[in-house]
Amino acid sequence: MNIKAKYLTKVYNNGTYALDGFTAEIKSGEFVAVLGASGCGKTTLLRLFAGLEKPTAGELYFDGVLFKDLPLKQRDTAVVFQEYVLYPKMTVWENAAVALERYGLTREEEEKRVYEALREFGLIKFRNQLPRVLSGGQQQRVALARIMAYEPDVILLDEPFSALDMFLKDRLQQELTEMLSDYRGIVILVSHSRDEIYRFSEDLIIMDRGSVVTFGNT
Repeated sequence: MNIKAKYLTKVYNNGTYALDGFTAEIKSGEFVAVLGASGCGKTTLLRLFAGLEKPTAGELYFDGVLFKDLPLKQRDTAVVFQEYVLYPKMTVWENAAVALERYGLTREEEEKRVYEALREFGLIKFRNQLPRVLSGGQQQRVALARIMAYEPDVILLDEPFSALDMFLKDRLQQELTEMLSDYRGIVILVSHSRDEIYRFSEDLIIMDRGSVVTFGNT
């Protein structure tokens, strides 16, 4: 997988430039962190990569194909937000399995993937529970397990630990580090925390007012 952004620009209706000429190239196996002050365009960038927003100008390519021309089934990206985005009427197991439906897996393969993902994050005993009975840390574990169950080409992490207390944050970061040790796709982490960035990534994009200030090794 290769992501290439060329002069990506996003202007909202009120005239605000969320992104202004963002240009970068990210390749498979890279874990890239994006650092910058609030309002610098980090979350907007992830939303464009996820297909949740459309750029006002510029081009975004996935493996040389314009992202906007890719069918939804080929936009193999997954996002974990700061908020715990789970389906409230689905069980933990169903939430973890929902992304697998489009891959045409056998029931046996689907159950194996979901079981392994839930086991890695210590969620097996909660498999039949609804999200409302879980703590914040447990809900974020479900969101991460859902991603690891179907192993997308691109994982987008939008400050996924910021709502957790220090103990839970440290523990969940350790678990995610172990889970991603063999991952060969692209991971992009948005964060305000330099400690968090140095813990996970080797490559760093620093943004200011919608543009790349620098892109290189941490």
